[in-house]
Amino acid sequence: MTPDARMRVESVSKVWTATLILLLDQDGVLSVDDTVEDWLSGLLPDADRITIRHLLFEPGTQQRHSNIGFNIAGMIAERASGTDLGTLLRDRIFVPAGLDETAFDPQGPISGPHASGYTRDGREWTDVTAEHGGKGADGGIVTDAADTAKFLTRLMAGEVLGREQLARLRGDAFWGGGSASGCAGTAFDAVGAGDGFRAHVIVDRRGTRVAVLLLKGRAGDTAVDRAAADAALQLYCAA
Repeated sequence: MTPDARMRVESVSKVWTATLILLLDQDGVLSVDDTVEDWLSGLLPDADRITIRHLLFEPGTQQRHSNIGFNIAGMIAERASGTDLGTLLRDRIFVPAGLDETAFDPQGPISGPHASGYTRDGREWTDVTAEHGGKGADGGIVTDAADTAKFLTRLMAGEVLGREQLARLRGDAFWGGGSASGCAGTAFDAVGAGDGFRAHVIVDRRGTRVAVLLLKGRAGDTAVDRAAADAALQLYCAA
């Protein structure tokens, strides 16, 4: 695998989705305090009590990793804007941020050059690149390390969102990741993992330090996953 290989970043895609929602909030297309019922009537029980903020942000007593919440947020973005999610991401984020190798490519074979993703069952490795059913706003981004780093640094530097929305992004663990104190103070991190790919990203709050680690294989071994997380932190500390 070459350093410029494109691949699925799985749940790290939630960073892009949350950013898109905040852009639409910033433009007045929707509000993060709108309810699911406002945009997708009848979709969920108690939809009139569940806001977009609840889908993405920490709701109060507990926080859970939620693919469904982010997919519903993507559906609301499409309904509110009248535009499909792929076009929204391209026009609002990929093109303005200069992300030439990034695309919304959620299911089936990946378009364009890309690395293959493998899973291991016993001693055998199986190509599962195209086995990505049911994915959307929660894990549909295909990109490379350079574009991911460019997006994260520009995002945190205030080049993508306005001041109020960026403060929300920095202040709420709503992007599928979290925050941690390490070698260079407070940093934001996120992890994406599928059957054949794994991604680790770490960025500081001003966008001056970033690390991106992309893997094209999953062995189903927690020790390997911990080693990948440790490697990502080492990369970040050395950046």
